[in-house]
Amino acid sequence: MHPQNHHQFQHLQTIVRPNHQHVQQHAVANAVRPSPVKPFLNWIINHFNTQHPLPQKQAEATTAFPVEQTTTSSPFNSKLFSRWKQSWWAKHVATCGKQTIRPYNTRYRIIGGREARKGSWPWMVSLFFELFNQQTCAGNLIDRQWIVTSAHCFSGIFNNTDFFRVRLGIHNNSGFSEEKSEQEFRISQVIRHPGYNDINPVYRFDNDIALVKLDRQVTYTDFVSPVCLTLDRLFDGEECIISGWGRIKRPSPTATENKIDPSAWPGVLQQTTVPIIDWNKCSRLEAYMDKLTQNMMCAGYRDGQKDTCQGDSGGPLQCQKNNQWFLAGITSWGGKSYNTCAEPLQPGVYTNVANYDTWILMEMFKSASNYS
Repeated sequence: MHPQNHHQFQHLQTIVRPNHQHVQQHAVANAVRPSPVKPFLNWIINHFNTQHPLPQKQAEATTAFPVEQTTTSSPFNSKLFSRWKQSWWAKHVATCGKQTIRPYNTRYRIIGGREARKGSWPWMVSLFFELFNQQTCAGNLIDRQWIVTSAHCFSGIFNNTDFFRVRLGIHNNSGFSEEKSEQEFRISQVIRHPGYNDINPVYRFDNDIALVKLDRQVTYTDFVSPVCLTLDRLFDGEECIISGWGRIKRPSPTATENKIDPSAWPGVLQQTTVPIIDWNKCSRLEAYMDKLTQNMMCAGYRDGQKDTCQGDSGGPLQCQKNNQWFLAGITSWGGKSYNTCAEPLQPGVYTNVANYDTWILMEMFKSASNYS
């Protein structure tokens, strides 16, 4: 980052959650094994023709804004929506969650971390804020013209979407990098979940999810393709992958208001492995008591060390099933104060995407059908 942008960036750090990178130690991601998707296509179509139930383990959770109460209620043709949804899922499953470029094996760990293989996470999106000349959040491509990210990425000074560039197909996200695989777009529309509230003192960052419509469609390539939406159920200890361009270590003790540690920011895409933590276990952690809602999920290690951090918000917690990658969570927040990374007994907290499939598809359908 340029020195002249430091003051704005300090303000940025207080707004954009420091929860999107792999701090201190990283892992490298699972090798993908592409396979035909037909065996479970019908399951997905049938599954999402009904309201998606909450996982049993989250039954005791409370939330200020239950997803069921915030689903769009604008009048429209439900039969037309049902047909559209079935057609969308058929096309989506045929293309989503597969990589041409195999990611590094997640079992291979190196002290200090390791960058991802270029092109191995083709749904990764960089939300590049031109006023700071750097990325402020990440996102996930789910359709040719749609991205899903965190609602808080468009809070405060970031509410003006005219200053954003949406970058796909990149590995190095600096403002000066030029990659032949890159596709760049502007934002046509941002739809934040109506139940999102980042100032609620009890349930901050509940419903922390937003849809971003691009100004035109992307072209699917080896470096740009969608992640699957969504995974039905995850189990305690199941390993998934986080990836992003955010902070990879705590700032240097020598960092001052006029000088930050550039080595804390990688420039190139990073990745690591984190285990899913059962919701009930996570909600009993001292740092998270009375903070988790049924719309959140946790992933990380008891001793910290691997986590998402500043600049990673909006990016994926991605899990593999049947040789395809699914968007299980969206990086949202972490830590007792909502803005720390990789601390012991304070795992990363992610928006539980499985709770929002109906809302996501309904908003996309409304946009395609010109419903207000």
